[in-house]
Amino acid sequence: MAKKQSQKKRPQKQKIEWRRVFVAGLAVVMALLLLLPMISMIAGGVGAVTQSEIDALKEEQRESQVKQQELKNQLADVKEDQAAAQQRRQLLQQQLEAINAELRAYSDVLASRMQIVAANKCDLLGDDRTNIDRLRAHVEAQGYEFFEMSAAAHTGTRELIQACAAKLAEIPPVPPYEADYVPPEPEVGTSDELQIRHFDDLWVVEGPWLQRLMGTINFGDYESRMYFDRVLRQSGLFDRLEAMGIEEGDTVSIYDLDFEFRF
Repeated sequence: MAKKQSQKKRPQKQKIEWRRVFVAGLAVVMALLLLLPMISMIAGGVGAVTQSEIDALKEEQRESQVKQQELKNQLADVKEDQAAAQQRRQLLQQQLEAINAELRAYSDVLASRMQIVAANKCDLLGDDRTNIDRLRAHVEAQGYEFFEMSAAAHTGTRELIQACAAKLAEIPPVPPYEADYVPPEPEVGTSDELQIRHFDDLWVVEGPWLQRLMGTINFGDYESRMYFDRVLRQSGLFDRLEAMGIEEGDTVSIYDLDFEFRF
């Protein structure tokens, strides 16, 4: 009997334990339901912070790229400035050499005289003396004395004048320059002083002043030929030929020169 009674009480104990488990589970679910809004708010706040940090990193990256591009542009500008400075320096050197070459071509005596090189507008250089120092080195390497000056700022002019005066006191007297004789241009007359003869399509023109003019013309030089044409037109020769009935394509003969007439 005792066994039977104990067996009858076990289902009641198990029923009580399941009820406790059910109540505990229900309490957990309710707690989770209560905490869910708070968890969502926390999760949302963490997400917002993370997104702002990502946006900040993107902005920093963009600014870094902009700065890198600016540095590249500045580097390119520096290279262009260096190339331009190199070209200007070479141009100055070439100009100096070109001047001396012209002097030698004109007169060896003039080219052999003492020279002083002065660089003007040096007040515009500022603190960058790279180009002027290189020009000085190039000039002094050629054996010339070099001066920096600025006519606008009145700097270096006194030193230059004093140096020129000292050099002039040292060098021997300069022989006077004698210009080469240039014969005067022949006196040009008018078409009335010319003799014109007509043979079919040939027009022969002769005259004293025209003969003298022919002796001064270099028909191999374009400017000389243009001068000859201008003199003939100003003398009225072409107008007189037209009045006499010359036609386009007729031959005009002036001593040793023959050409086709064109209106």
